[in-house]
Amino acid sequence: MPLSFHVALLAAALAVVSPLDRVEAPTPLGFEAIVNHLKETTDARPTRLHKQAVIFALGEAYRTGDHMESVIIVTEDPPRLAVSFLISGGYGMNFVNEFFEAPFFTRAESEEFYGLLHGPQERASAAFPRFAVEFTRVNTPEWHFISLTLGPPRKGAPTPLP
Repeated sequence: MPLSFHVALLAAALAVVSPLDRVEAPTPLGFEAIVNHLKETTDARPTRLHKQAVIFALGEAYRTGDHMESVIIVTEDPPRLAVSFLISGGYGMNFVNEFFEAPFFTRAESEEFYGLLHGPQERASAAFPRFAVEFTRVNTPEWHFISLTLGPPRKGAPTPLP
């Protein structure tokens, strides 16, 4: 993996949010809330594929010949929401971190997302009182794919996906 990706992961791990900095009454979680949050944090306008799917295509060139590309896809298939990140380099991890720490997640939910991100599994799941999440992470030498599918809460403990 590129060094910049490891640096971004380390920065995310060190950027612990103080309990005093997080309100534990999150804003409502929904398709439009996610899209609006990503508009604000990426300073980009999404391309709407249809009523329930948008794509944010982002590119950042900060050195000659070194382009860091990111694509974020948000889809809704009620009752599930999916947010997928296809990123190259550490710069794109900023978008993932901003999403994990969005105001519609509690601190405990954000911490669980980071645990899934840094965990040993490429696929995992977690259950919260408000929703369940299926998490997928695939890394290649050039790209990192991170996807979260949020759905109705499940009864019982979270179980790993096959």
